[in-house]
Amino acid sequence: MKIFDLIFGLFLLLANNEEKRVYNEEEMLHRQRVLECVERLAPVYIERKATIAVAKVCQESIEKGVDPVMVTAIGIVESGLHGGCWGDINNVFCIRGGVYNSTEDSVDSVVRLLQDKGQSVETISRWYCPPTHVEWTSKVEHLMLEFRK
Repeated sequence: MKIFDLIFGLFLLLANNEEKRVYNEEEMLHRQRVLECVERLAPVYIERKATIAVAKVCQESIEKGVDPVMVTAIGIVESGLHGGCWGDINNVFCIRGGVYNSTEDSVDSVVRLLQDKGQSVETISRWYCPPTHVEWTSKVEHLMLEFRK
């Protein structure tokens, strides 16, 4: 899949059925942030042959005020962005007992959970994986730094 295809897919995802809609400054800024996110993270998803759409991660994360780079890093640490953890269906983030109708539902569920539980990797790690939170935090933060280079 080429980066152009991903960006074009994002435009389709964000497209509104209204033919001549005028977007206000805030909406345009949001769209720009999502596009920049897709541009930055698309190679990561392509390299790992991810089963979730980078555009969905960027859009959901930005809309809910969660760092999409963090969401991506957590997905890689947990499942390599593939899913099927413990035989669960569409469970991209390996949430124990997680069965979702689609990988998009998995993304939405995890982003909402992260929005509710905390914004820092350290905060998330303490409730998500208490026994190994230091190691888990290190892995996630290392990936986040790598993606921001």
